[in-house]
Amino acid sequence: MIQTHRILLLACFLVATGISVAHSNDRSATMQEHVQFLSSEELAGRKPGTAGFDKAAEYVAKHFEEVGVETVPGADDYYQPFSVETSVSAGENNTLDFHVLVVRRGLPKEQGKVFTRSWTAGEDFTPLAFSDIATVENLPIVYCGYGISAEEVGYDDYSDIDVKGKVAVILRGSPLHNNFHGPHDEKIWSDTSQLLNHISLRNKTTNAREKGAAAVLFVTPLGDSANVLMPLSMSDRGHNTGIPVMHVNRSSLAKIFPRNKSLKLLEDQIRKTMSPKSFELEDTKVSLSTDVSYEQAQTHNIIGWIPGTDASLKEEWIVVGAHVDHLGMGGAGSLHDSDEPTIHPGADDNASGTAVMMEIAADIAENPLKRPVLFMGFSAEEMGLLGSAHYVKNALIPLEKTVFMLNLDMVGRKEDGELNVTGTGSSDSWAQLLDSMENTFANVTARSKDGVGRSDHSSFYLEEVPVLFFFTGLHADYHRPTDTWEKINYKGMDTVRMMSHFVLNHVGNLDTPPKYTKVASDPHSGGMRAQSRWKVSVGTIPDYSDNPDGMRITGVRPGSPAEKGGMQGGDVIVKFGNTTVKNIYDYMHALQGLSPGEEVECVVLREPRGEKVTLTIKVVAR
Repeated sequence: MIQTHRILLLACFLVATGISVAHSNDRSATMQEHVQFLSSEELAGRKPGTAGFDKAAEYVAKHFEEVGVETVPGADDYYQPFSVETSVSAGENNTLDFHVLVVRRGLPKEQGKVFTRSWTAGEDFTPLAFSDIATVENLPIVYCGYGISAEEVGYDDYSDIDVKGKVAVILRGSPLHNNFHGPHDEKIWSDTSQLLNHISLRNKTTNAREKGAAAVLFVTPLGDSANVLMPLSMSDRGHNTGIPVMHVNRSSLAKIFPRNKSLKLLEDQIRKTMSPKSFELEDTKVSLSTDVSYEQAQTHNIIGWIPGTDASLKEEWIVVGAHVDHLGMGGAGSLHDSDEPTIHPGADDNASGTAVMMEIAADIAENPLKRPVLFMGFSAEEMGLLGSAHYVKNALIPLEKTVFMLNLDMVGRKEDGELNVTGTGSSDSWAQLLDSMENTFANVTARSKDGVGRSDHSSFYLEEVPVLFFFTGLHADYHRPTDTWEKINYKGMDTVRMMSHFVLNHVGNLDTPPKYTKVASDPHSGGMRAQSRWKVSVGTIPDYSDNPDGMRITGVRPGSPAEKGGMQGGDVIVKFGNTTVKNIYDYMHALQGLSPGEEVECVVLREPRGEKVTLTIKVVAR
């Protein structure tokens, strides 16, 4: 009886508000067809720049055409192209030579002879993907243990050694455990989590560079895989760390070390004493060249529109968006427990949101709103919101004419529990509207005011567009090959579709559009995942599209230290405190040593002329 009563109430609402009862018909079977295709093996995880993503884009565009979604005025088709980096490869100019002075016993060094050992790229060494493309000649070499400077635990491999202008040899992992994968393997650290901030290769490289090292050679501690070279990988965005970086074969490197200071002996001593054993190798120098290149591929957003019915509102556009891409065969972003390439279907993330967006487009094509509606399938969301960021920088409709953005991302696991709604503080209109939605659909929602988050609505919110983000929650299959179509709750997706239509019908037919409001900064929400390990918050929002000069930010959180200190969206951070910032990893390295209340000098390049601006930022506790 209760369920029947709710259905009758919903039908009455739909008629009263102008949404046809036909639109309340169950679309779950159709959306299941969409999800099954988008998450099929044929599409191989929909990675941008691949045939699988292109097939997904064609599928969405064909649906637009079939249901009556038009191409945007002035556009020839549904595609907005842009380029992304999809792979990295080693160039031809990778060299590594060791120059060893050999002196016969009893003779002075001046009579010694230098022997050069030239190593083979791909066998004895390989450049790492975040290496600078550079050459260094005839430099001293310093063994720097694990390359860690952790004042909070009283450990510093650089405490008694000078690496300025020298090549640093650094062990992967830490003296507590040979954890090569960085902070993702937190379970093995138990009560030694202080070192999590220091063990990633990127952090060790930044630390060595800031100590003055001219290059870094990483070596794996003794073990079964000690001589297995790391593959070049796209797992690190912001690839140029400013100095050349290589991974070297352990057996080959061990031959360079003196017998009384062998690699194994030094490792054992560091672990036993928990104290550094750094030293400069005598009579040994290094010359090297690094050469890596990133491959570009074309991808595209899929965009169409449905005109509004009220001529007086034709300049007030609504956006409904969902990202179409996923992780392909794994790699960067995958939480799979194996490095073997495996299809990541992305049924919930985000075939589900794409399917709901497609069916909302069909709904509104049948019964248009007063305001025009843009439908967008974004690419490269998983690579750092690149598709939506590209759109807002190259908007097909001026952003000042965009009055609302609804984002659908991972909406396929809705049960009787909560729908998470983010961005509820981005307009004063949302509280009453969501109360009404809950009453109509007898649904409990979890609300978050912040308009900044890890999905495409952030790009619009930062351009002062009111947003709402619908999301049914994380689960154990997130970013894993097990996110498959049969685990989706299609009835729940249909409820999300009707809830979305409820909101769109309201906003699309209002006499006046919703007004944008800024949300006060919350240092405990959003931001970069890794920043949750730091003691401080700044409130910057990084732009994950690479910038060769430093770390670009897309915006700052209202009321945050960044905003109070004068940072602006579009600024490129080139120095933070004592750390030179070339990418997001350098920036995170700079944050880890700060304490709440500390004032930090920050240097940014400011658009449009790139002038240097020096700011003072007072960081706050997380």
